[in-house]
Amino acid sequence: MTHDEMDEVIRHFDVVMEAVRSDVRAIGDGHVMLSEKIDHLGHEMVGLKEQTAKLDVGLAAVATRTERVEKAVVTLTDRTDRLEHELIAFRAETQHSFAELRAMLKLSYAEIEGRVTRLEGALTEVLGRLERIEKGTPS
Repeated sequence: MTHDEMDEVIRHFDVVMEAVRSDVRAIGDGHVMLSEKIDHLGHEMVGLKEQTAKLDVGLAAVATRTERVEKAVVTLTDRTDRLEHELIAFRAETQHSFAELRAMLKLSYAEIEGRVTRLEGALTEVLGRLERIEKGTPS
């Protein structure tokens, strides 16, 4: 090979090497960018894990409160059921007592009616005697 051909090969080799260097730099820059992105994603993942942990704590608190509310609802339901039963018993007792009271009032009215009738009879008898007495006595 001649000297000129050697120079040509060296120049060609230099051009190829420069292209390879440029490609290696581009790959290196891409690697740096990817590394930064991965680091950024790692930080975001840490943030997401922290938020998830907070959400888990909040969810546990909500679950606890929900359980307390459910227990309170069950207690209130039981109390309401007992009150309904007591109200039904009270109504039945009141109706029975009211029926007894009406019967007693009817009896009282009947008794009063009988007494008034007897008093009217006695009054009629007294008035009749008084009239006979007044007729029999000179005025």
